[in-house]
Amino acid sequence: MLGKSNLAAEKPVRRNKPTTSNFVFASIFAAIIFCQTFYWLFANHVNPMVFGFPISMFYVMALVVLEFVVLVFLYKFDQG
Repeated sequence: MLGKSNLAAEKPVRRNKPTTSNFVFASIFAAIIFCQTFYWLFANHVNPMVFGFPISMFYVMALVVLEFVVLVFLYKFDQG
């Protein structure tokens, strides 16, 4: 039948309750993002070079990779 929906047969959406571990992961992620704003304090030179990159570029790339790893871990941990 067109126009009729069967809402009673649909499963309810499962929502995760906030837990302490979610708060810890969110705090770590926020700290990583916060650290990115202060890279100019110690990574404002071209030398030294790290893996062929200036230290400032390496620092930014390392934090982006670290953010990705934390988000993947949080996703896998949250999915159960």
